[in-house]
Amino acid sequence: MPKAGKIFIYREELSIEEISEQLEGWREEEHVQFNGDAYDLLNDIQNLYLNEGELAGLYQYDYVISPTYRGTTQHIPVTDEASFIFTEHEHKTFLLVMAKKSVANSVANKFSLILHGEIGTIVEAMIHPSVLTGFYQGADGTKILLFDNIEVPNVDKATLYGENVVQTNFHGDFASVGDPWYIVAKTKKRGYTVGVVRDGSVVVFSAVDESQFVEYVKDEIMPLVLRRR
Repeated sequence: MPKAGKIFIYREELSIEEISEQLEGWREEEHVQFNGDAYDLLNDIQNLYLNEGELAGLYQYDYVISPTYRGTTQHIPVTDEASFIFTEHEHKTFLLVMAKKSVANSVANKFSLILHGEIGTIVEAMIHPSVLTGFYQGADGTKILLFDNIEVPNVDKATLYGENVVQTNFHGDFASVGDPWYIVAKTKKRGYTVGVVRDGSVVVFSAVDESQFVEYVKDEIMPLVLRRR
């Protein structure tokens, strides 16, 4: 199964040890009703582990799904979870949430509220287009390239697919008038097939476990990230 996550930047002054103290034992209950049925939904943080300047843990959240069976809608509470890690790199504190983008965004905003009472203290990361270009040009092969901000009238976005689209004339044409915002490439160092979005979202399509995913993101993607301006 592919492993997915998204990188954020923590922009305040709490140390990782202080972040751990704030998150330890946090839980939040929400009471909801569906067609007269009441549910107590819980969000909480489990398995916090602080070690050598890194804080790892598990964010659990409940929600209600409404499947239909033979014309009857049922309401079923379920629990899902997202692993996360706070870590430092070159005097910046990063948050990596291992989940799809929409869930990762929600978790980042919730942490911002827990730590500081407002959204915006944990912000989206950004990989500058020129940096993303250097990343895929240094890969073993680039299979997918999506461009935006194209300086051609009536052309907003363009997508290239192939075994190695960097070697085509089309790549040169679009790279000269647009910015890369999503790439799928095979890395040289580990041989992983990865997808990287300009906003810090990462998918490793190769067979890796969570620790390998985290190691890869810390080693090869976090150094590319800058605070969005």
